[in-house]
Amino acid sequence: MKGYFKKFILLAAFCAVLRLLFSPAALEKAQAALRELGENERFAAAMLGAQPSAGHEAVISGESAEPSFSPSPLQNLVLQTASPAGRLFLVPPKEDESAQVELKNKTSYDIDVAGLLSEPLSYTLKVGTPQVLIIHTHGSEAYSQQGGAYEESDVSRTTDKTKNVVQVGTVLAEELAAQGLTVLHDTELYDYPSYSGSYSRSLAAVEEYLRKYPTVKVVIDLHRDSASGENGNAFRTEYVAPDGSVSSQIMLIAATGEAGLSFPNWQENMKLALRLQTRMGALYPGLARPLLVSDQRYNQHAAPGYLLVEVGTDGNTLAEAEAAARLFAGCMADVLGEIVE
Repeated sequence: MKGYFKKFILLAAFCAVLRLLFSPAALEKAQAALRELGENERFAAAMLGAQPSAGHEAVISGESAEPSFSPSPLQNLVLQTASPAGRLFLVPPKEDESAQVELKNKTSYDIDVAGLLSEPLSYTLKVGTPQVLIIHTHGSEAYSQQGGAYEESDVSRTTDKTKNVVQVGTVLAEELAAQGLTVLHDTELYDYPSYSGSYSRSLAAVEEYLRKYPTVKVVIDLHRDSASGENGNAFRTEYVAPDGSVSSQIMLIAATGEAGLSFPNWQENMKLALRLQTRMGALYPGLARPLLVSDQRYNQHAAPGYLLVEVGTDGNTLAEAEAAARLFAGCMADVLGEIVE
């Protein structure tokens, strides 16, 4: 709250100066900026007389990113915008962000949140090259039939990529591309027809992508969660955005390999997870569920910025999951924008 009032006082003083030096139009813009306190993009537009960025339309490039390994080719989009500079940070980092991080730690490790947040990431993202890979180890995971029925291939699953979690990945890829990042989206279903072995199959795909595109440093394995009560009804997560719109919540999973699989550099992935968790907390308090620290590995050893992202549950609708992906994309673009060079 102290930081908020400090900002308010500074902005109020700035408005007073504008009242003396500038036109009523400039003053009106400054007052509007006060009402949008915390939304730096609009604030910058009001102060500089510029129009807020509406985002570039995502363009599918002509370059194929299809690896050549069996048993099946990967189907993916390469998305990039004309402006690689990223976007304005909506909310500056807070000094006490580490105190706001809620963890669900399933390991014996003591996670030094403040220490990991203070350390820089060990990688950068190069402008104009593939930077982010979105993949779905369990791509057939689907959402509630309410708001969009689909034909099930199993309980709460479908091979229809416009109805399952692959569609949420498409939204995330397009939103990230619209904000200046270069994204690969793999739409292959690695959990169908056989669920067993899906992580081995998706790992082979990720390794092939990283071989072909070594500039990719961030990998998002996008899932949806599943939870039900004693009566069998699916739990539903909910986040109400500042504009009143409703979305699902998001849960990040950072693995450590403590259960036995080698993962000596898990702290690098954790640093990215903590940055994303704090940014969601700053921009959209309540969007993020507690960050799950797992003793498994979930293929996260393959890249320094590899995370599992659970968007909603099978109790959420697809529309709610898509809305959450759009919010998460803004947080992700802010965090990754700091390491683009």
